[in-house]
Amino acid sequence: MSPRVSSPAMYRFEDRILFVVVPSIFLTLIMLISLSHFHVHPTRVWAVLCAIFVSSPVIAYILILGLYLSEEKDEFQRALLVQSILWGLGVTACAAFFWMVLGMYIQVPHMSFVSAVFLFFLVFTVSIWVTRWRYR
Repeated sequence: MSPRVSSPAMYRFEDRILFVVVPSIFLTLIMLISLSHFHVHPTRVWAVLCAIFVSSPVIAYILILGLYLSEEKDEFQRALLVQSILWGLGVTACAAFFWMVLGMYIQVPHMSFVSAVFLFFLVFTVSIWVTRWRYR
């Protein structure tokens, strides 16, 4: 029951995600787990390199989304993706704002950037499925 889009731009988008973002996420997780397991705390240049490496999957995903939007010829598919991005950003911003206000009244841990990015990608993915299902 999955509504498939059969444009060449979508196939290139899926290939880029599969061969760029997924391996970099796994390598990032391996690096973070190994740094915490061996209790290594990088300093100076190594800290900057680790920060670049850890943030690279998110940056790559944003760049791949931009490439897809520039390559997609179908305005309707482009509008669906932009609508899904807006849903993801809106829900993430509302959740972060709610968590910040809640932190003013009771003692709660800060919302980490990783959880906000995970929430964005979760809502973004669900929104893509819902909007494509709605317009099938």
